[in-house]
Amino acid sequence: MRKLILTALLTAGVGLSTSAQNAYKILSECDTTVKAKIEKITLGSRDVRHFVYEYPSKDGDGQPVTISGIVMVPADIANGTTPCDGIILFNHHTIGGPEQAPSQGELDVPSGILANPLKPNYIIVMSDYIGYGSSIDHKIAYLCGDTNARNCLDGLLAARQLLDDKQIPQGRFLFNMGYSQGGTESMYIAKLRDMEYKDRGITFDKTFSGGGMLDCEEAYSAYVDKDQCDAINDVAMFLISVNENCHLGIDYHDLFKEPLASHVQEVIKSKKKSVLSDIGVSSLDSLHQIIQPAYMDWKSDAYKALKAKLAEIKITNGWEPDTTQRYFIEHSR
Repeated sequence: MRKLILTALLTAGVGLSTSAQNAYKILSECDTTVKAKIEKITLGSRDVRHFVYEYPSKDGDGQPVTISGIVMVPADIANGTTPCDGIILFNHHTIGGPEQAPSQGELDVPSGILANPLKPNYIIVMSDYIGYGSSIDHKIAYLCGDTNARNCLDGLLAARQLLDDKQIPQGRFLFNMGYSQGGTESMYIAKLRDMEYKDRGITFDKTFSGGGMLDCEEAYSAYVDKDQCDAINDVAMFLISVNENCHLGIDYHDLFKEPLASHVQEVIKSKKKSVLSDIGVSSLDSLHQIIQPAYMDWKSDAYKALKAKLAEIKITNGWEPDTTQRYFIEHSR
């Protein structure tokens, strides 16, 4: 699939929408076949029209940024032979590096929906999030505030314009869905929709959120209290993201122990979780092995300052949910 996309980047014409509000540019357009699999067993396959596109959004400081993403349309919907049921705004999980961003063609999760044997007739819209694809020069905003949510909602508006311009029907339903990091982003999206995008024609029939961190303040406290952690890479990346995006100015040698403290800039620049594996962080299972005591002591000023910032950016802060919206929230534990 990735080869098809890269080939299309070289051969496809570039399209630019005329709508200033929902402007977009098509970077590639190609046809491919996706498969739904369980291990090595193929359950179904489907031909899909695959658009890689970019569109304007904002970074965490409110500055303009160009974000990329994908729109995946079943070919039978694209050519008008099958009615469209709707759109799924699919928010991707934690990825291992820039090469796994949706626009790069290595993320296969949507295939399980598109090629499902039950043949749900939905269009998939996915944002890369800031820091990947067209915004590779920016820092990622991992589980940190509503930056990615804004990127996703702006991507949805741009995708709707793209589909209109291509005369592809969009159906009647709109779902907001994600698991792991995507589960967290789904709830930030629901919040931002209620607060800023409600009047821009976005109404979700349901938000599905699974396996995500819904309260970063309480989650960090819980991790610190029990010390044991089976997601130590994610905690490290989260703390780095909060420090960078919220401009806390914490010296990484004050926050982390070695060897992580000396490799943080490599993590930031490469955006690869493999850096953490290479220095042995991934094999650890206790936070005190990577985090300095001051940031694990609830009595310390450092801990209190970090908690205060987490309280500011957590999903529930300042959100008065629109009670007409529906949610399905699932966690494995």
